[in-house]
Amino acid sequence: MNTMHNSELCGFMLVFFTSLIAMKLWGRGEQARSGALEYAALSPELRDQVRENLRERNWVTGGSSPWVGPITVKEEKKLSETAVQYTIIYPEVTSGGDSGTGTEQFVVEKLPVNGKEGWFITKVLQPSDYYGPAFKAAK
Repeated sequence: MNTMHNSELCGFMLVFFTSLIAMKLWGRGEQARSGALEYAALSPELRDQVRENLRERNWVTGGSSPWVGPITVKEEKKLSETAVQYTIIYPEVTSGGDSGTGTEQFVVEKLPVNGKEGWFITKVLQPSDYYGPAFKAAK
């Protein structure tokens, strides 16, 4: 079976047809502690800002505990025809149960990339301290 390392996967540019799909991929990346999935949801500009940090972390975000539980979109605010601001919340879960609630805030914009239009996270307004240290510079 031919497998690719996360860093090789990050050379591909996925194009998301809705802003919510980009947010869901980001969230799945957090739940799986996969910097590669989180990276895939980012705009080319943000990718450039966080690439080296993620490589140094071997494309792993977060840690063994707590972990991200089910993600809920708390607020979806349309900024324009091509920009949406999301606030998401999720339980921070440990083996002993929930240990608090994480909150993050992003702007997702429709951008032309490689001759196509797609939705990408363009601003990380409020990253999680625990799950998003690689993304603190991505503002």
